[in-house]
Amino acid sequence: MLDKIIGEELKNLPKQQKAQISAIKIGATRFKSHYNPKYPTVIGISLRHYLEELLEENEEEYFKSFEKIANYDIPVEPLGYKDDVWLIGLKNEYDGYAVFYIDNVSRTMTHQLVRHTTLNFSQRSQRYVKEDENLFIMPPSINKAICRLENKKIKENFVSIIKKFLSYVRKSDAKEALIKKVEKRVNDFINEEENLNNLEQLFKFTDQLCEIVYDYAVYSCKVKREDARFILPHGRKTTIVVSGTLNWIKDFILKRTDPHAQWEIQKVANAMKYLLEQQGVKV
Repeated sequence: MLDKIIGEELKNLPKQQKAQISAIKIGATRFKSHYNPKYPTVIGISLRHYLEELLEENEEEYFKSFEKIANYDIPVEPLGYKDDVWLIGLKNEYDGYAVFYIDNVSRTMTHQLVRHTTLNFSQRSQRYVKEDENLFIMPPSINKAICRLENKKIKENFVSIIKKFLSYVRKSDAKEALIKKVEKRVNDFINEEENLNNLEQLFKFTDQLCEIVYDYAVYSCKVKREDARFILPHGRKTTIVVSGTLNWIKDFILKRTDPHAQWEIQKVANAMKYLLEQQGVKV
C-alpha cells in the first residue's frame, strides 16, 4: 500500500520513512487526513474519499455500494446518554476516536459547532426533511425576558396573516394529507397560544408565520424545499452526528465548556465531557 502511494523511486526506503512521506502526500491531497508521529505506520483517512474516487471511476459501482449498505440494518447500542447527547462509538487505540449523536439543538448552535473543522459532521437536512417535523429551540434568556407587549392587535394581526396564508395552502393541489397536517399544526398553535404579551410568545408567533410562508412557498408556489427554507429561523431544531479523534474532541470540549461559550454549545460540550469521563477517558 505504501509503495503504491509514494511511487517506484522511493519504494526501497525503510517502512517508517515511507509512512512519513505517505502521510505528507495524503495530507496534501486528502480532506481531514490524520497522522501522529507517535504511530509512524498508521495513517487516518476519511472513507468519503474512497466513495468520491469510486464515483469518478465507476458511477455504477458507486451506487451499487450504497444499495448493499441499504440492505443492512445495523443497530447501534449507545455507550451513554446525557442531555440529548449520545456517545455511540469510542475507540481508544492509537489516537482514539469518538462518535456522538446530538439531538434537539438549533441550527444556530450547529453553525458554531462546524467551525471546529478538524471534526467530522453529518447533519439533518432541511433540503429533504419536511419542516413541520421540526421544532423551535427557545433560548432560556428569552423565557426570562421581562418586556411586555400590551397591544392586543399584535396577536390579531399575526393570526390574521397566518390564517390568510393557510387559506392559500388549502387551495393548492398538494396532497390532502399534507394540507390537513398544516391545518392541524396552525389550528393547534393558535388554540394553545391564548396571548401574545411577552417576548417568548412573540418568538413563537414569528416562527409560525415563517413556517406558514414556507408551506405556501412549497405547496402553493411549487418552490423547492431547499429554496423555501431560506425563510426559516436559525432557531429551528436539528440533529447532528459529530466524530473525530480524541485529541480534537478534547480540544472542542476545552474551548466550548468555557463559561464565555454560548449556552447551547456549552451544554453539549459538558455532556460530551461527562460521557467520555464515564468511559474512563480523561478530558
